[in-house]
Amino acid sequence: MIKKLQSLKARKGFTIIELIVVIAIIGVLMAMIFPMLNNRDARVNEANSAARDFYAAVQTVMTKFSMYEGPLSPQFAANLDLGDMRYYEKLGGNYPFKKGTTAGDAPATTSLYIEFQTKNNEILDIYTCAVVATDTSYSDGIGLYNLCLRADTNKNTEFAQCLKSEIESRINYQDGYYYAKVTYKNIMTSTIPAKMEAETVKVEYAGYSRKPLPTPSGDFLAFKNANMYFGKNFELRNGQIFGVCAPVSSAGIVLGSEGTVLN
Repeated sequence: MIKKLQSLKARKGFTIIELIVVIAIIGVLMAMIFPMLNNRDARVNEANSAARDFYAAVQTVMTKFSMYEGPLSPQFAANLDLGDMRYYEKLGGNYPFKKGTTAGDAPATTSLYIEFQTKNNEILDIYTCAVVATDTSYSDGIGLYNLCLRADTNKNTEFAQCLKSEIESRINYQDGYYYAKVTYKNIMTSTIPAKMEAETVKVEYAGYSRKPLPTPSGDFLAFKNANMYFGKNFELRNGQIFGVCAPVSSAGIVLGSEGTVLN
């Protein structure tokens, strides 16, 4: 009996040494976890900052091309079917245009997707893909999907070189991949002539990631669900951090919040 009581007494509570060991283990775990959390936050901030810089640069340059520039080259002036951009004489500017579409198509039907690959503050390659509103095979994701697939995509075109020369001096690039979606917009805000604004191009969003968006494979909807929807804030469902700069939609939707989709 005495031995049993001594045994129970010996098992009662923790010794000081055991408490110190437990506290030390907790401290080590916290020291491992917090840097990981802080690193993720830093990466998100880095990605969003890069996206904001790219958004401002692309919007400035595309507005210049559409409102204050003549033809970007003799080829654009001749309205040859170069794809990506076309000079519209009646509008006096350069707007997104998909190769193979009717010459008279209004730029309002076209969206332009852009991907920059950068390293050591230098643009390596520029991919562009123009799609029209009637391209509904993959719903709203067709432009970005085709850009990732490299279907109907142009690389380092004459327009891309014009874009590169205008943008490369405007921001300091981080190594990684920059994306933008550009559309034609009627931004009339009033019926009063003195208050009317011109029609121009509009950057729907700009994005940045350290690595490229995945190359599509298999079923489109499965790929879209896995790689184009956001899970946690600015993290795609595949775990990839993707910084975004985009205006809040009329419905109050913020691109990058959980459940929103890149398109």
